[in-house]
Amino acid sequence: MRANNRIKVSLHNHTEYSSYSCVYSKTPPIFREAFKQLCESHPGILAITDNNNDVFYRNLQKIIPEGYTIEEYSPRSAIIREDKTGKILYLLHAIEFHEPKGHLLGIGITMSLRPYSDPRDNAKQVRDIGGIVLAAHPLAVPFGGCGKQTLDYLVNNDLIDGIEGFNALCRLRIPFLFDAQKYNDMAKQYAQERGVAAVSCSDSRHPKHIVDGIFLPEVSEIDFSTSEKLIESIRKAIRKTKYPDNYHDRNREKYNKLVNFARTVIFLDKLGRRLPWRKKVKGEILK
Repeated sequence: MRANNRIKVSLHNHTEYSSYSCVYSKTPPIFREAFKQLCESHPGILAITDNNNDVFYRNLQKIIPEGYTIEEYSPRSAIIREDKTGKILYLLHAIEFHEPKGHLLGIGITMSLRPYSDPRDNAKQVRDIGGIVLAAHPLAVPFGGCGKQTLDYLVNNDLIDGIEGFNALCRLRIPFLFDAQKYNDMAKQYAQERGVAAVSCSDSRHPKHIVDGIFLPEVSEIDFSTSEKLIESIRKAIRKTKYPDNYHDRNREKYNKLVNFARTVIFLDKLGRRLPWRKKVKGEILK
């Protein structure tokens, strides 16, 4: 299928309201990069999955930068228009449950959710409100993956819609020292053996990285008519996807993986929060 017949969907991204995000991950550069990299031929779809909070989405109407207009705002998704180009971006209300027992993505949610320590409880509450559930970097246990035992439970009880078959942060290899790509390889093998849907996600901490891993459903698969139909059509497209179908790994800026990793680490909030232009506190609710 030609690229111009596909919708670009980035399902796992962090803003300044996430721990270990980049201090550059503020609303203006996020929107600038989203419209530049996701909205080329068709409307783009972006999910902001901050750690255990949905501050970005709930306060969108207060923090929308100049040059962008909210065409529609609903509990599940918002429609954003770039005034200069007229391009359209669909922003999904989402969260990453960032718990030691396993990280899960809840996408297309309708309310602020309580982060439970058990991934099974987090999956159930997202399912109860009709959201999409993805297991984030599921077998990268040192990085918060839920592990095979919990993943088996989620799959056997139909509590997830798919897994990250590729997580862009789990691709760095430093010979003799570090190999995170093995966790992507393990997830790919698990998806193939169990017949589980698997998609590619960026897990971006820097706005320029939102297309390092994206999901590419066909245009005909996505129904934009209502928020509910949009979320349900994305879910159906995910559930029938077998890795590496609808898989995309690209960096428009042409940086290598080590530079991407270093750039994000240097500007992480744990270091950058002391910089003079750092004004917001993690997870704060804007007044």
